[in-house]
Amino acid sequence: MHIQSRINCMPSDQHLSRKNSRSDNFIHVNIRSPIRRKITNSKSVTLHGRSRSAPKVIEQLYEKQNNEINISSKTNVEDDNLRNDSTKSKIPQKKKYKCTRKCAIGSLLILSIFVIITVSILIILLLSRKATRTRSVAVPILRWNTTGITVAGISRVLGNSSDQLNRPLHVILDYLNTLYIADSDNNRVQKYLKNATNGTTVAGNSTAGSYPNQLDDPSSLLVDETGDLFVADSLNNRIQFWPFLSMSGTTVAGNSSGFPGNTNNTLFNPYDVVRDSKTGTLYITDFSNHRIMSHASGASSGNIVAGGNGAGLNNTQLNYPIRCYLDSALTSFIIINMDNNNIDRSTSTLFRTPRALTLDPMGNLYVADRDNHRIQFFLNGQSNGTTIAGITGISGNNTNLLSKSRSVILDSQLNLYNRHR
Repeated sequence: MHIQSRINCMPSDQHLSRKNSRSDNFIHVNIRSPIRRKITNSKSVTLHGRSRSAPKVIEQLYEKQNNEINISSKTNVEDDNLRNDSTKSKIPQKKKYKCTRKCAIGSLLILSIFVIITVSILIILLLSRKATRTRSVAVPILRWNTTGITVAGISRVLGNSSDQLNRPLHVILDYLNTLYIADSDNNRVQKYLKNATNGTTVAGNSTAGSYPNQLDDPSSLLVDETGDLFVADSLNNRIQFWPFLSMSGTTVAGNSSGFPGNTNNTLFNPYDVVRDSKTGTLYITDFSNHRIMSHASGASSGNIVAGGNGAGLNNTQLNYPIRCYLDSALTSFIIINMDNNNIDRSTSTLFRTPRALTLDPMGNLYVADRDNHRIQFFLNGQSNGTTIAGITGISGNNTNLLSKSRSVILDSQLNLYNRHR
């Protein structure tokens, strides 16, 4: 039997045909590959043998072909690498620049100088902006109600009961807004708690006299932080000290027997008394001696601090000083010269018998202008005043009128208290 078949070993590369005739095997291998030239110059290879050994021959041919292809590819790669190396060697390469130590120091110096200049410019701009910035100063506007409320006594009613007063000359407030009133013609000092309608007698016994438990026409009061009371006992020509809850007083300035005088240890109608809280020194308006006296704490005699040269208009004279105010911030006095119709720290001459004054925490001045029936307000540093209570020249007992204003004080809320007839 003759059998002929074609074996495709690799597509488009090799074609194998096998012929079997009788006992011999004939294999024809047509190799379409570059290695066929190296195997034989003919186009075919004839192998004799059994058909079982044919795959081995084919496998060997494939291995040889692959080896030659690998060798060829390696050679081509090596050739390409050599060409690339030669090309790279022909291209000039850039040199790397290295910064030296001097270069680094110079760069740091330049950077530091730049930072310093920048910061300096910013500081100058900020300072100039701050200097040119204008600050608006808020000026307080103070206003008071033009009508008043009676807080002690009964209008147009004189008397000596606990809810009545008789010619009160002076009124003060303590830190609790408790009122102390010099009830002059009743020869006593009345104390009114806040919002109370009846007072309590804390000095005097309603009878004029010179005994330690008596007063005669008290005209001014002073209460310290402990509740102790100082009273200008005018017609007794002395200053009486009444300890808190005491039933009698002690003379701390003037003659305890009530006799007047013009020496350093006597007084003549003392009308007002103020105290320096830091030193305890008392300052007294010695009305009929036309002077201001100072008495140190515990001293038996005083010193003249203003006036003492008779009544007059000269800078060294006073004319019936009736009130004084100690300006602790300026360590100076503000004095009312009643018969000169002026106040030492005010150039206004439009007063008519001013009788009392006070200052607020801002240094503004308040004056009880008695015969003009009004309260005058002076801004700090100004000499022209404004009427804030009463109507100039009009006396009356209505809620918007005053009559013979004799005292003026302020509480912590700048509410104004005025004593008038």
